Amino acid sequence: MSSDGPSPKHAMKRILYILHCYNNRGGTEEHTKTLAAGLDGSYETAILYPENGELHLRRTRTGATESFPAETVPFPVTPYRVASVDSALQQALRKFRPDIIHIQHFIYWPLSLIADIGALGVPVVLSFHDYYLLSPNFTLLFAERPEDSWEEQHVIRLYGANISEYILERRDVLQRDIVRIKNRIVPSLYLQKFLSIICGLSSQVIPHGIVPFPAPAPRPRDGFIRFGCVSSLLPQKGWRVLLDAFALVHERHRHTELHFFGGGEQPPAVAPPGVTFHGKYDVTDLSGICGQFDVGVIPSIFRENYSLELSELWHARKPVVASRIGALAERIQDGINGRLADPASPESMAEALESFVTTDDWRAWQLPQVRLVDEMLDAYRTYYSAL
Repeated sequence: MSSDGPSPKHAMKRILYILHCYNNRGGTEEHTKTLAAGLDGSYETAILYPENGELHLRRTRTGATESFPAETVPFPVTPYRVASVDSALQQALRKFRPDIIHIQHFIYWPLSLIADIGALGVPVVLSFHDYYLLSPNFTLLFAERPEDSWEEQHVIRLYGANISEYILERRDVLQRDIVRIKNRIVPSLYLQKFLSIICGLSSQVIPHGIVPFPAPAPRPRDGFIRFGCVSSLLPQKGWRVLLDAFALVHERHRHTELHFFGGGEQPPAVAPPGVTFHGKYDVTDLSGICGQFDVGVIPSIFRENYSLELSELWHARKPVVASRIGALAERIQDGINGRLADPASPESMAEALESFVTTDDWRAWQLPQVRLVDEMLDAYRTYYSAL
């Protein structure tokens, strides 16, 4: 199958991760890179992803990358099959010759990817990190119910055209192909229940683990309460809702500050009173960043499926204000290890923020010990060895 030639029986098994992109600090990308790097001593790993009109096969151990011409796949109306991508995929498979293929995300791939990989005769694992199975609107942003994703009014609002018939056809085709992949992984009980109820799909929960970093020293009590949002400035992350909520709090409590860490949309040219935008950050800066505020905030307005950000904040021993939605509502116990607010409601978010200003009870909260990367890697070693 491979130009590398047949491997001897004692050779290290190979795992190929299929991803939608590589050069981006999104949760799925970071999780996949962590998984590939952490398991590379037990397996030989590589990541295959589309970018700039090519498929790129990046071997984890050496960082060597081979590229294969493949036209860019259209989005959101993604075709079932793209001949140049099919050809590039076959070339990459012959080069790496995987023993296990793990599909982490397939946006920017032809929809036929699931069926084609499933037909190869090697064990295939499929992870779910969002709702791309149901709709190109993979966060279900602005969809109060999952079925809103293919209703005409909602579709026209998102895409400027009525492609609801395509979305329904796409959903049915993907579910037909995905049901044949028996090894399915999700990071949370919330998403496991969602896929079971909405899609009739069973899955196994393997929670994400984070790379540990030094816990920052507690911030000195200087009379100010500082809130920190360590997240991309993207619509689904709800940062504008937080901005409006903090304005209500700061008007009543001038000894408050809000600090944003992350890139994305352009923040206001002049920051509102008490607000600072710090811009992009590197993961190695997390300890220093978390040492600059007292309380973390996760104002997402879409159904988060795990939230590495929550794990990072708790690992830094920071209590959290978060939206009562998705896995955030599952992981956080309101008033015990965090506070929950109604998503997209500045008034509810302001009330939750203000509780940290007017009381000190939260300083005695016992925050959970989060799952670290080594525990996650052990779980995946066990899972893969069973395949």
